[in-house]
Amino acid sequence: MRKRTDRPPGARKSRKPLAAPPEPFALDTNIYDKIVDVPGAFALVKRLVATRKVQLFVTHIQEDELSAAPPPRRKALRAVPRDVVPTYGFVIGESRIGMARLGDAAPLEAVRGENWEKRTRDALIAVTAAHEGHTLVTEDADLRSRAQGGLGVTVWDWNAFHTHLLALDS
Repeated sequence: MRKRTDRPPGARKSRKPLAAPPEPFALDTNIYDKIVDVPGAFALVKRLVATRKVQLFVTHIQEDELSAAPPPRRKALRAVPRDVVPTYGFVIGESRIGMARLGDAAPLEAVRGENWEKRTRDALIAVTAAHEGHTLVTEDADLRSRAQGGLGVTVWDWNAFHTHLLALDS
């Protein structure tokens, strides 16, 4: 009597467990400064990205901000490994065609509020993190509060992120 399995006849049982997907994090630009400035943080991040324990994401918003740094600093900041995703939401004057997706305005407005000038870029970063299911990492307390309250997205500061990275590396 043949044992019932979900495998087709002749298929072998895999002995190799599937690797867990890397943990996704959306980094605000201020976190790049921490990665570059805190001793050992850059090497830690590179190691965890290379071993697929974490994956770091940015939008064109952070890329533009990193590009605005002075040349020596820019080189160090841009050496941090990351993947670019399009923003979720399109704001005329801020978003780039081909680097943004149309989205619901309500989440964007929940984070941005009435201060369009100051908060539009932050709101695009937060809404994208929420839409993608990424943990947002920022040192901006106002953005943390607005993203958690308005979107319910998980938001960490540098200390929580760094502590988590150290635990993943042990």
